[in-house]
Amino acid sequence: MTEVTTNTIVLDDTMLNKMFDVFNKIQTAPEFEYAKKQRYYNSKHDILTDYNILKGKTRSNEIIISNYIQKFVDLESAYVASNPICFTSSTKETIHIEALYQYIKGFSKNCYSDLLKQVGIYGEAYKLLYYVVNPLGGYTLKSKIYNPTNAFIIKNDFDEIEYFFYVYSKNFFDDSKYIDVYTRDSITTYKVLEKDTKTIKVNEYSLKDFELIDQVENLFKEVPVSICKIDKTIFDKIKRINDNLNISLSNNINISNDFRTSFLGIKGAEIKEEDKEKINEGGVICIPADGDVKFITRDINSEFAITLIETCIDQIYQQTGHINSQEKTTSNTSGSNLRNRLIQLEQRCGELSNSLQDAISNEIRLIYNFDSLVNNTQYNYLDVNIKTTMNVPIDIIVLGDFISKVSDKFPLTTLYSLCPFVDNPQLTFEKYLEERRILINLENGDILDDIIVDGNIEDTEDTNEE
Repeated sequence: MTEVTTNTIVLDDTMLNKMFDVFNKIQTAPEFEYAKKQRYYNSKHDILTDYNILKGKTRSNEIIISNYIQKFVDLESAYVASNPICFTSSTKETIHIEALYQYIKGFSKNCYSDLLKQVGIYGEAYKLLYYVVNPLGGYTLKSKIYNPTNAFIIKNDFDEIEYFFYVYSKNFFDDSKYIDVYTRDSITTYKVLEKDTKTIKVNEYSLKDFELIDQVENLFKEVPVSICKIDKTIFDKIKRINDNLNISLSNNINISNDFRTSFLGIKGAEIKEEDKEKINEGGVICIPADGDVKFITRDINSEFAITLIETCIDQIYQQTGHINSQEKTTSNTSGSNLRNRLIQLEQRCGELSNSLQDAISNEIRLIYNFDSLVNNTQYNYLDVNIKTTMNVPIDIIVLGDFISKVSDKFPLTTLYSLCPFVDNPQLTFEKYLEERRILINLENGDILDDIIVDGNIEDTEDTNEE
């Protein structure tokens, strides 16, 4: 294997095996926290294995899972990234913004919401950029989302990514594992051979554990990965409360089921064991004249059960800052009261938005560096303003009133970026100018070419009269 040198770390046979060995050990650790977070998102909670099962054929042992972790992860990713992300320039130059939008067209429309969903589950996720050669020339950039369960990162002392690799299988008919290793200079594909690497010491590794499949030049000249991460996930906040809610719901469902079957009490008579099943099937029992039969039931304190469940649900919403749409609202429906209920949710979504913007900022830097290397351009990624419009409930009427009041104090592109339904403020502004041009042409019957950028149109009536 050819030795590849980067800033501080050398990639050789030993380094490759060390990385894969550490990745394997993390994945197979008994308390691998990322695996548990994934299980909880997929509704495989601890209650499935830890619930106290009662013995007996007629005893109810239903398990109820109320998955608030999945619900809130999906909601938060939708709140922050379901609206188009706007990119504007800090200066009057727009050519680099147009180039950015051209590259982003190659991404999936849901790429940023998918990234946040992975972040919501695991606490961090990775967005990899890769390029595809166009048949007519040039390159198209695409992206993939990875997480700590299928990818691994090595950083240097300057917090720069030196190596990134992800593990995958090619198709249904090939169950072999492959890894793609990204360095500053190359993108290398290896096939992981069947040798049990988990039982071998690092110094016993050799390249025969991996088969070199392909190696190509990395046109980015750096590892094209952006990291998005947050401190605490929904799992970290409400895992125990959600567990208690599952137990409470399951217990009460099973109490209700057992209460439905009840117990049959017979006084002054005896029943043979073989007759008990006939009674359950036919519902008929014959007893002597002096005998007595009645169902024995137990009182269920439904108020206590409801209070316990409601308390768990209330704590879940309080810990996450989400709003329970099923909760009865107060009679005060003023705008300030509604805003107060949204403050904590907006703070949570604001944290996610900041993390996403950091990842996107690095992604823009990678895109401009790539464009510089292949097209000899010079764009500054720091000139790009990133605007995420959260899909937290907003009052469009109030927003429209605000825009109308300040329209003479701010550039129209800035005001357009506030609207959740506008994904490209600069293009929207240009369309606005073009429509005004068409309307005035229809009114005056002549062509007006002189339109000032701020939206004002020169008065040409005097010119026509002269």
